[in-house]
Amino acid sequence: VGGVGYVSAELRVPFRAQRAGWDYSYGFYDPESNGANGSFRWASGRAAAVVPVSEDLIELSVWTHHPDVALHPVELKVWLDGELVMDSVRTDREPVGRTMRRPIDQDSVVIETWVSRTWKPSDYGQEDSRELGVGVRWRSYDP
Repeated sequence: VGGVGYVSAELRVPFRAQRAGWDYSYGFYDPESNGANGSFRWASGRAAAVVPVSEDLIELSVWTHHPDVALHPVELKVWLDGELVMDSVRTDREPVGRTMRRPIDQDSVVIETWVSRTWKPSDYGQEDSRELGVGVRWRSYDP
């Protein structure tokens, strides 16, 4: 049973794309500028991306922006190459982050996100009708 689970995970499309060297993502919206910190992406309820990395360290930052997050907490999870690296219940909009070493002999990683619920800015009087889950910023760098 364990072997079937392992093989099934490795056959998922993001991991096949990573092994083939393809650019692949789903559930992420186009990059947006966040001023001095560069760019970030909004993710829907579930998202995955094959991200090229060339430096030794990978820094991930995630946050929720739900207007009612203080009253209705949002659970969020982040995986790096299939390993759960963040599991948090958010009650505010503050980012949480983690820095990890790039896997040896890999020139890309698969970043996956999941949130317990999404929200639409258009439900709060804005023009944006996207289903937003979590904001994500990643970068790789050498120490």
